Amino acid sequence: MKLYRLLEPTPVELDWLMQHLGPLGVTLAPLTLPAPVEPGALYIYNSTQRMDLPAEFLARVRSAGGCGLLHLGDEYFRGNLTNYAAFDFVVRMLSAAPINGPGVFPLALGLTNDLGPPVTTPASERPLTWFFAGDWKADRNLMANAFRHLPGGFLSMPKSFYGERGISRPDYLLKLASSRFAPSPAGNVCIETCRPYEALHFGAIPLLPKTRFADPYRDLFGSHPLPTFYDWEAARSFAGTQLKSPRTLDTLQSDCLDWWAKEQVLITKRLEAFIAEGRAGALRASLQSRFANRDLGKFERLQVLLGQQSPQRLMTRAGFAVERMAYKLKTGKTLSGEWSIPGPPSLPPDRPGPSGSQQ
Repeated sequence: MKLYRLLEPTPVELDWLMQHLGPLGVTLAPLTLPAPVEPGALYIYNSTQRMDLPAEFLARVRSAGGCGLLHLGDEYFRGNLTNYAAFDFVVRMLSAAPINGPGVFPLALGLTNDLGPPVTTPASERPLTWFFAGDWKADRNLMANAFRHLPGGFLSMPKSFYGERGISRPDYLLKLASSRFAPSPAGNVCIETCRPYEALHFGAIPLLPKTRFADPYRDLFGSHPLPTFYDWEAARSFAGTQLKSPRTLDTLQSDCLDWWAKEQVLITKRLEAFIAEGRAGALRASLQSRFANRDLGKFERLQVLLGQQSPQRLMTRAGFAVERMAYKLKTGKTLSGEWSIPGPPSLPPDRPGPSGSQQ
């Protein structure tokens, strides 16, 4: 079974995908654009933009039969879902209730590429109480304000749109492997990010957010031992209590890592059963009936996006929107940036850096 990319960039989750698809006999084909159409082939589309695949390509996929789509990166939920009707099954990251259902497999974002071997050093023996590195976002700011009061942590949260620099990727992984807790706040829009899975890979205990309307980790995994909270003050209080007992801390870490090891095996098994069902044609009618003339309307999309936000996060985002507007009016530049800009290590949260990014 061949896996073809429909766009040039290599997905950052490719290792994670192949971890589960490789045992099923899937091999990554060399990049060829446009991708060839073959019966039973898999196709990756990875983009935050609207997914408009050519009608001629979709017609050939439909005729070939047994083809699957791996839809990644649709964090704003603006992908063209009508494309799903041409495939026999769809594996989708960043799921939502209006999209989930027969024919669509919601897959966790999982691990990013090139992480190396897992680390299982007992939590009680790690030097950092907590660690987070990432570009400034609303939920991350709320987390930082809460966790700066928990001693022994390390924070790198630059505003890269002002030219501030974060820590390097190697330093990020090293500190993650040295941390007891890994607060994993929401990203641009969605609550789910790759950070909890990276934390588990390196033996840190992820602390997860949820809202009254969205708990994506529960939706993906059902009951799980990963600590989950409505607000970051509660998460900070929980971490502080756990840190008082090395035995309690190590038990929590063991519970999380044991669960994750078993869950990854189950993901592969569930995905194998789903793909087999799809390639046999059992899901085609469901996808066609659900998506032939179906896309998320503006109101549905707004519901999904707002469900990912807490009231505090919305207020912080609104304040940042004002800051962005003022900056653009003053300089003519638009604020934008990635957390992963290489640069010197940031300072601990109780020591402001030269640019103030850690304040």
